[in-house]
Amino acid sequence: MSINQDQGRGPRGGGEAGGSQPGYGLGYLCFGQGSQVYLVHRMQAWPSFGQVLTVRLVPGTVRTLVGHPLGDDVAAIQFDPAQRAETGRDDTAAGRLMAGQVATIAFPLTRSPSFSRGFTVQVEVERELYLEISEGEFSEGGPT
Repeated sequence: MSINQDQGRGPRGGGEAGGSQPGYGLGYLCFGQGSQVYLVHRMQAWPSFGQVLTVRLVPGTVRTLVGHPLGDDVAAIQFDPAQRAETGRDDTAAGRLMAGQVATIAFPLTRSPSFSRGFTVQVEVERELYLEISEGEFSEGGPT
């Protein structure tokens, strides 16, 4: 007999009400450029939550994936088409990014303006445009 260590964490199993998905990385899709950059929560399992954020890339915080500083101007970074963004947090509604927070986001598959393959940058969450947690709880412009 074999035991599946991930039992209850698959696309339809496990998790707690409110979109808790421990074991999954909290990911977003990022699109936009300059002063108009957006993060959209990338749902990986159910139950989950839907979220759309506006963010500001913090100048002077662009680094390689191993932490070496890059001189890239954040205004030159473009996410067109949308790019995968990873936070390093568990994919839970409680762990989601919220307005006013500053977080380091990794773009493992995106080239920086200086052609570094993958980079990190700090983002400041400016506004939560949309949030839906589980079924029935809905909010525009912030949590309920």
